Order: sequence, then C-alpha cells, then structure tokens
Amino acid sequence: MARRASVRYYASRAAYFTHFEGRQIKLAEGPDDAPKGPTYLAALDAFRRLMQVCNADAADQGNTVRVVVDLYGQHLERNGQARSLEILLATCTSAVAEFGDTVIGELKPIHVSGWLAKMAKPRAGKRKKTVRWGPTYQNMALRTLVAAFNWAKGQELISAHCLQNPKAVVIRGRKRSRGQEAYIPPATWEKLIGRVGESNHGFADLLRFLYATGCRPSEAFHVEARYYHRADRCVIYPGHPGPGDFVWKNCRRTAKDRVIFLPEDVAQVVESRIEKHPTGPIFRTNRGSPWASVNVSVNLRWYAKRLGIAPPPSAYGFRHTYATDWLLNGGSIKVLADLIGTSVSMIERHYGHIMVDKERVRSIMTAVMGGRGSAVEEPQPAGGRG
Repeated sequence: MARRASVRYYASRAAYFTHFEGRQIKLAEGPDDAPKGPTYLAALDAFRRLMQVCNADAADQGNTVRVVVDLYGQHLERNGQARSLEILLATCTSAVAEFGDTVIGELKPIHVSGWLAKMAKPRAGKRKKTVRWGPTYQNMALRTLVAAFNWAKGQELISAHCLQNPKAVVIRGRKRSRGQEAYIPPATWEKLIGRVGESNHGFADLLRFLYATGCRPSEAFHVEARYYHRADRCVIYPGHPGPGDFVWKNCRRTAKDRVIFLPEDVAQVVESRIEKHPTGPIFRTNRGSPWASVNVSVNLRWYAKRLGIAPPPSAYGFRHTYATDWLLNGGSIKVLADLIGTSVSMIERHYGHIMVDKERVRSIMTAVMGGRGSAVEEPQPAGGRG
C-alpha cells in the first residue's frame, strides 16, 4: 500500500519533507517548531500547494492562479522556452503574490487591474532604485498572464477565465506603434557603430548582425557554426529541434525552419567568428561568455549616454528598424514576414503606421491589371475585312 503523503520533520537534515509519488520532497528548512512555528507553517503551505498542483486536472475552476502559473511555467521549462519562462517569472511572480490563492472561478478583472495599477506606482527596487511598470511592461505582463490562462484552458485544467474578453482589462497610457517607438535613425546607427567599432569589436559584430538581419536578439545570441550554411550564406534553426538545439520562438507552432539570410559582409563576419569559436555561440563578450539581453542593454545604455543618444537603443530596436526600413523602401510585407520569422498579421498590427506597402500593392495592381477591359482589336484575316 502506497504511503500517504504527509509532512514530517527529519532532524538529521533540519528540514520538513514529504514523500509523494516515490520521491522525497523538501518543504521547508529550519527548526522543528510545530505546530505554530514559521518553519512548520511554511512547510504546510508548501505541502498544500503541492497537493493543489497534483490535483489540478480534477479541480477545474477550483484551481488557483498560483497553480495555473506554476504548471504553465513547468510547461515552458519542459519545452525549452527559456525566454518565455524568464518573462513569466519577471511579470507574474508579483501577480501570484497579489492574488495567487484566488481560485480561477472567483478571479475578477478588477483583481488584475488592481495588480497592474499597483505595479505602475513607483516603488523601491534592487540597489535602492525606484522602479515602476510603464504601459509597455504592463501590457507584456497582462499578455503573459492571459497566455498562462489560455494554456490551462487548452489543457482542460480550467473551463473559462475572466480575461477571455480582450477588453476586460485596459492598460492606460500613450499607445504607440512598436516600430515608431524603437526605430533607430541611420545617423544614430552610424554614430553608434562607429564608436562601438573603435572600442569593442565583439560587440560591434553582434550589433552589425542584428542591424543587417532583423532577427530576434535571442536568435543572434545562439548562432553557432553548426547552424551556419556557408553555401547559402544563411543561419538555419531547425523547425523540429533535437536535444541541445536552439528552440526559436515560433518553431513549436509552425514546425518550420527559421532561416536568417545574411548580406555578404555579415556572412564574412560570421565566418571569421566561427574560426575563433568553432563550437558554442560565436558572439561572445570580452570575457568569453555568450551575450544575453541584460548585458546587451547595459552596453547600449553605456554607449548611448556617452554619445548623447536619447532614448538609448534597445536590442529589439534593431529588429524594428529593419522592418521599418524594409517597408519604407517598398518591400513586400509577406517577404518581410519570411525574412524576420513572423506572421503578416503581426507586421500589420505593429507597423500599421507605414502605408508604403499599400502604395506598392496599388502600383502592382495598376501594372498587372491596367489593360483589363480596354479596347483591344481582334486579329484580322489576312485579306482584311470585306
């Protein structure tokens, strides 16, 4: 007969444990202070959460927000979606702290609105800095929470949630197109790359790659020799990644390879860096570690401050600049979607302020269909009409 799960203290390990599904799980570390001590109460709380997660498939609307977020996080981790998991932890940890023990069936939009309003107020952050969530970060947090709820609904862990209506929670603030907000003007780019190229060649190579390809920062960070196809001058991430392969953002949904086409000069940069780093990421810091969003942002802010560039460029800004320049030069939205690995609808949603592509479609229509319906003489017999 299987042992019934319970909370037990092990003096040799100075911690409370439970046995569950053949595993020993630590619940809380500290003195044996049952029945009302903080260590024992923390162990009971951890035990309760564990039981909630294990019974999630039967709880339906009785599942708590905490359980849904925890299970969604486990799903992201299993599928190698490190960046999505990072965003989930950065945004929804505070939501769990605010209303994590509320069951899905009783959660109201006002709870979510209150959480976002609270996070929008100035508060003490790390290193005694004052921090607050702006509209962009609030929207990202809201989208992440909705994604967790939608995933739980798709897994039939819950049958409905209060954020199904996209207008249930509205973020106040100036709404700007992503492309307008992050665009890096040509003069700013020349100023930036000129200074970076003088002092940090490795960082300059990474920026040139981002600027010339429009790829996601994470896609640039993970470039390795094994993904580079020299004959075609491109980087290809598999649509069906194997163990140890980089999982690009939409591969699970589309099952398509992510192809990043390289201009000749950038291909030469990639090849020279492959010579330096035949295994592992080719773009590395001066200390030899792979680049990540955090240290790229720190470096961009450092250079921007010294060059008088305000606001400082962001790692994603190079992607938006690529898309904006493409459209301003009359490029096709469909081709752009293929080049940067996204959907046409996403481009239309974020770059709707650029009307160039509609003009291009009109010119193509006129050129192709211009003769339709016009008077065209029929071929005449050799002898002409009688």
